[in-house]
This record gives sequence, structure tokens and C-alpha cells, in this order.
Amino acid sequence: MSADFIKNLPEGITYHDPEADSYDHAKQPDSFNMEDDFKEGDIVRVGDFTINIEIVTKAQLISMRKFLPSEQYRLLKNRKSARLCRRKRKEERGDMQGDLDIIKKENSTLKEKLESTERQLKESQRALEMQQQMFEARLM
Repeated sequence: MSADFIKNLPEGITYHDPEADSYDHAKQPDSFNMEDDFKEGDIVRVGDFTINIEIVTKAQLISMRKFLPSEQYRLLKNRKSARLCRRKRKEERGDMQGDLDIIKKENSTLKEKLESTERQLKESQRALEMQQQMFEARLM
């Protein structure tokens, strides 16, 4: 692996030289601040790389497929795809809930208008009946 390639790794991916024994698998890599509020499952060790699933894009993962062990790459790619799918579904549900709230408000407004119009119609019909009765009473 060339030094130039390692320098240009996508954001969210760090390389750890397998010959250097100083890497502690239990510690988080320096490039990922703990202040960034990453969940426990966001950072994954794959081969000689540490990958933050939340930061790295699917396209960046695909570009790294030649350098990652195939089984772990497939699992990582599926994991990223599942996260994206869940996020999209959650956004769609939120959008639908917002639309539903708007439709409910509109429906209640229309029901109130309908009731008001029906009351006005009944009042108009009563007034018309009274006028007809008065007209008939005058004719007699």
C-alpha cells in the first residue's frame, strides 16, 4: 500500500500499519474525537483500517473494496446500506406524519365550515317557510 494512498484516505477511514505493534485495539483512533458523540457501533476495525460507518459514504466504501478483506467488506457495506435505509424510512415516516397532521387540521376546518353552512341553510329554509306562511296568511 503506497504512502500517497494512505495520505488520501477518505474521511472516516484511518490506516494502521500492521508492522507497528503500538496500536491498541481497545482504544479509539486519534482521528475520531470522542466528543463527536459517536455510538459504540459506529467505529469498526476492518483489516488494517478503522472505519467510522457514520462518517464514511457508501461510495467511499466501494472505493476501498480492493483493500479490505472481502467478507468484512461485504458485512460493512451491508451495515452501511441498512443504516441508510433505516434513516430514509424514518425520514419518510416523519414526512408522512407531518402530512397526516396537516390533513387532520384541514379536515377539521372543513367539517366546521360544513356544519356552519348547514346551520345557515336551515336558518334560510326556516326564514323562507315563515315568509311563505305569512304570504299565505295575507292571501286568506
